[in-house]
Amino acid sequence: MDPVKAKIFTDAKERLEKSQKDRVKLVQSYEALATQLEETKMAKSEVDLLEEDDKISRLMGPVLIPQTVEEALEYLGHRIGFIEEELKRTQKRIDDADKMTETASMELQKAHDALKTGKK
Repeated sequence: MDPVKAKIFTDAKERLEKSQKDRVKLVQSYEALATQLEETKMAKSEVDLLEEDDKISRLMGPVLIPQTVEEALEYLGHRIGFIEEELKRTQKRIDDADKMTETASMELQKAHDALKTGKK
């Protein structure tokens, strides 16, 4: 077995494995963000049911901070917007990781074929 071709094959295999691991992490991050978005939307829908003079509090660390319904709705709206933007960025990164994985897979296949047939 040609050591140069074996090294090329091993490097291609490692790149593919790394890109697959990176993609898995990105998908996990996307799923966590999607969960946060749904929870925040649920909280907003509950706050929407309150009257303007109702008393509510927001948990910040170990402390409950009193706030108005208007402040809570504004905060939740900003949070929803932020999470949606993060979801878009993460989806783009997943798409990029898919392309990298596809490229690495093709490189691995070429290296495998070269190793198998003896071509460079």
